[in-house]
Amino acid sequence: MRNQLADGLSQTLSAIDDPISKLGAVIEHTAQEAPAVKERRTSQAFGWVYQASWREAALFAWELSNVVLSNQDALKKMRVLQDLCCLHVLRSVCFQAVRWVGDRPSEGKKEFSGGYSWITVGANAGIGTDLGKASNASVSATEELLYGAVRSELLPTLSGLAEDDLSLKKADDQGFKLFRSLGKQIGLIVPPKGPMRFTLPASLVETLVAVLLEPGERLPFDEFLQRLYRHFGIAAGAVQIEEALETLSAGIRPAVPNDCAAWLEDELKRGGFLIPLSDATPLVKNPAKKKS
Repeated sequence: MRNQLADGLSQTLSAIDDPISKLGAVIEHTAQEAPAVKERRTSQAFGWVYQASWREAALFAWELSNVVLSNQDALKKMRVLQDLCCLHVLRSVCFQAVRWVGDRPSEGKKEFSGGYSWITVGANAGIGTDLGKASNASVSATEELLYGAVRSELLPTLSGLAEDDLSLKKADDQGFKLFRSLGKQIGLIVPPKGPMRFTLPASLVETLVAVLLEPGERLPFDEFLQRLYRHFGIAAGAVQIEEALETLSAGIRPAVPNDCAAWLEDELKRGGFLIPLSDATPLVKNPAKKKS
């Protein structure tokens, strides 16, 4: 996968670089008489990578490969990759936060081993509904997890880091505040103001089909719900929401209807990603094909 992913990313970036380079040439030509812009060049080095993050890194690599190895238009790939990178940032901070302050479930006992959950409901499911309240509690629990993670006494001491309010504020800016801001930007968290909940707009549904299914793959809707949960902790089906409720406070135990993911099924159908079957579970399909 490493070689395929490296080649695929390189080809995707090259495909998008050509039109951008032409646009840059036009801008340079029109700005020739303007004062020269002095570029500030500084070297950047990668920081250390926590070894335990191999799990979400492997998921990310597989998801990336599904996109770059498809025959989709380069511009469409870039939009999908943008959403995927945002989702991966949100997933990574949650995975890491659970490692430091949460209780990771025992292997083999849970469908999702991340230790957190994003209970996801339809965009029209208001906060007054039981599942809307559960989704709101899920947002709050995630932010509390990220807030507590940067204050954990188990965190290693970093050289040159001052233990003062300013440093914690900066940590929050890259913690729960980043999660909220980025989640709203991609439509994962709604509304812009007021009690928040998780949902999946049409653009994210398209992204998730492209990253969770190999090009040309088809799988039952129930399995798609499982893959959605196993990769990102996004709980939309009854089975996944029942498990996800265990990550919330004991007082939140709504009845979960079997058709709670009907809204997502409808969204897939509108996007042309669903094959209805009269006598079986509908199939989710990735319409893209693998590059020859």
